[in-house]
Amino acid sequence: FKMFQDDILSYYGLKDADERRGVSTGWSNVDECYRVVPGELTIVTGVPNSGKSEWIDALLYNIATNSGWCFALCSMEKKVREHGRQLLEKHVGKPFFDAPYARGEKRMSQEEVEAGLEWLSERFFLIRHEDEMLP
Repeated sequence: FKMFQDDILSYYGLKDADERRGVSTGWSNVDECYRVVPGELTIVTGVPNSGKSEWIDALLYNIATNSGWCFALCSMEKKVREHGRQLLEKHVGKPFFDAPYARGEKRMSQEEVEAGLEWLSERFFLIRHEDEMLP
């Protein structure tokens, strides 16, 4: 343990219980059972099309918004434009398209899209293959 002594003493010196517990997920009912802790690995599993990616995107959005974190994203399943649309809808709070899922709500404006893209570009960094070919 000698080589980890500084880390352990630093951990002991933490004053705030939340600092030891990680950052909020953005959902108080989830925070009671789970918080995101830097350096820890979280694995989300489930059957196909059960909402895993959507939940992770919402979690990352909440943490970027509430705690100022930035993220690198690598999705082998989503096209960049679709992933961008989903993140923009979370940020702007309006649908991207006039479509049935919008349930009559007015879609975001061009200005809202542009401002949202600037916000996303400051917080989310994409890892993609050069020619967009998925493996």
